Amino acid sequence: MSDFALNTIEPGLKLFDQNNHLNTHSPAVEEILHELERRENKGLDRDGKSLLAHFEATEYGWHPEVIRLLLAAIFRGGMLSVKSGNVVYDDPSVPAARDKLIKANDFK
Repeated sequence: MSDFALNTIEPGLKLFDQNNHLNTHSPAVEEILHELERRENKGLDRDGKSLLAHFEATEYGWHPEVIRLLLAAIFRGGMLSVKSGNVVYDDPSVPAARDKLIKANDFK
């Protein structure tokens, strides 16, 4: 997707500002970042399956596509790396990295 349309993706989540930068003050983005930090500090898994289980649970009740969208936005914003096997992706333009967030089976 072209950058010009980023702030139109799920506008209620306020993921991107008018300049297409990640809005780190979006409540949903803050929740994801807080949970990732909590998991890192406690040595807990930070994989897709664990994050889905946490954010799909009753406290949040988020749809899996919303969770993947939030993580993809954070990845695009440069605040997250994606690891698959022994490969760490930092560049959101790499198709293999995007697939890990976009494709449900790869995400898990």
